[in-house]
Amino acid sequence: MPATLSFLHTSPIHIPTFDALIKNQAPNIPVTHLVGEDFLF
Repeated sequence: MPATLSFLHTSPIHIPTFDALIKNQAPNIPVTHLVGEDFLF
């Protein structure tokens, strides 16, 4: 099973930034995002 890189964000606004970074640096790595806006409270 291939490795997957997972990100934990406090806001969905960060997802495009991290997607662009991974696409540029490691385009073959599958990525998932989990958003927990309530982590800040």
